[in-house]
Amino acid sequence: MSKSNGFSNYSQRGAYHWRQISRSIRDHNVFVSARYHKILDRLGDLNGKTVLDVGGGDGALSYLLTRKNGLPLVIDISFQALQYARAEFKKRRIFIECLQGSADKLPFSDETFDAVVGCEVIEHLSNPDQFLCECSRILRTEGLLVLTTPLRITESPSQANHEREFFAGELRGSLENYFSMVRVDSFAPVFWFEIINFRPKLFMNRPVFLYFLNIIELWFGKNLLMGSLPYRYQSCLIGSAIKIPR
Repeated sequence: MSKSNGFSNYSQRGAYHWRQISRSIRDHNVFVSARYHKILDRLGDLNGKTVLDVGGGDGALSYLLTRKNGLPLVIDISFQALQYARAEFKKRRIFIECLQGSADKLPFSDETFDAVVGCEVIEHLSNPDQFLCECSRILRTEGLLVLTTPLRITESPSQANHEREFFAGELRGSLENYFSMVRVDSFAPVFWFEIINFRPKLFMNRPVFLYFLNIIELWFGKNLLMGSLPYRYQSCLIGSAIKIPR
């Protein structure tokens, strides 16, 4: 994907998204899991459908797409991330094609895919409208775009490698420029986000509350960041839109 603000997560942390969806209480991350499962829920039935995972990085989300019988393809601007993706797919004896490319110039013909996903991608792009235009172009008629992005809660982006963050209405307006049947919802209350990043000195600066929330999801199947809780401020947006000729 095209970014003017790059980051080095993969060089520093390896294939970290795979650890975040693992069964390890220490490595699992309910925040990342919530984003992925929101996307999977919004996609619905994927049986035999082609899905482009834009900015798919180390391939963890695409792996989950195959678990729903989808046919994903990963594209990312990071060669290193794609190397990790290929290695992880090989371990599991699955084949998912991985291509290096930019989100604002997708190397595919018109009407190629049944669905496109972009998990935490659009906030990194210097030209998000061009990305959405490209998604519309490569989707088949009645194809579905699903993306997640941080909900804007500060005047400037909350992270240095974010080009832009969106209010719900801003994201909806951008999607409506290129798609029909737009839906934008928020999730992951800031309350929980702050808790999972709290590291008490009493527990040697470990994220014990994250471990607790991980246990609730891994043992009891309940991710508290996905539900509609009575807190005013959310931290994430999920947007979806369908391509219908106008």
